[in-house]
Amino acid sequence: MLLIRAIVRPEKATAVMSALFEKGFPSVTKLSVYGRGKQRGLKVGDITYDELSKTMLMMVVNDSDKDGISDNIEIKNGTNPNKTDSDEDDLTDLDELNRSTNPLNSDTDGDGYKDGAEINGGFDPLGPGKLKK
Repeated sequence: MLLIRAIVRPEKATAVMSALFEKGFPSVTKLSVYGRGKQRGLKVGDITYDELSKTMLMMVVNDSDKDGISDNIEIKNGTNPNKTDSDEDDLTDLDELNRSTNPLNSDTDGDGYKDGAEINGGFDPLGPGKLKK
């Protein structure tokens, strides 16, 4: 199981909860919280409001293989929700998503080397050459 937390503007919370319900996620916890985002508060005239009202939505979703990707997302993307490495290239499906490699193709760039071997050797699994630092 994965705990998903999302911080949304209070005026958007109802729309987000409705969309989750329509997609088959009826169980959501809703909390009023305060915080600030990258805008670092809100300035109105000479007054700065450091913390703004926000809404936190929390829900629990299935993650059968415990790889950090929900079963729903794995099924939608065609990866196996019961295997952490769907294409068996020594990179987890989550690593592949983070690196923009294909979790359904063990050799994303088609050069004959598995993505995991390229990463471990310092090579770029998306094309020729070494990994950029």
